[in-house]
Amino acid sequence: MYEKEIDRILKSLLQGKGAAGSNIDINIEKLLTFSLKQISVGYDSALYLAGFRSGASFAKGLGVHDSEKLKKNMEQMFSRSGMGLAEITGMAPLTMKVDKSSTCYGIQTAEKPICFFKAGFFAGAVSEVQGKKVACIETKCHAKGDKHCEFQINVQ
Repeated sequence: MYEKEIDRILKSLLQGKGAAGSNIDINIEKLLTFSLKQISVGYDSALYLAGFRSGASFAKGLGVHDSEKLKKNMEQMFSRSGMGLAEITGMAPLTMKVDKSSTCYGIQTAEKPICFFKAGFFAGAVSEVQGKKVACIETKCHAKGDKHCEFQINVQ
């Protein structure tokens, strides 16, 4: 139902439209995340699934079929959109480090990682490229006091 709109938004983010500071305030993402946390037990699963579907749409919409092109496009989209400064490294496990995450930068009081949408996005994009479903876990999170956020996928 909303696939075309999601695809349009993802393409505009890759092009740098709607970047933080010009058209949107990244505090909106934080507000949504913490508001969902207050009212819902399953907010983390909902955000992860939404991210997963968006990440898969992102990779599919760009016609990304190899890991190197995915790496370049994801790093570029995160930076241009204001989602954070992403760097994807390694293969075993595949790791994405995000500095200045729009979800949690400036927050240091969480007990556990909170960047569920980004974890899902990374998993969905990699799943689309690999042709099989993979899961992603956030192993470090700025919100719980780590220097940056870090996500890992074991690709086999």
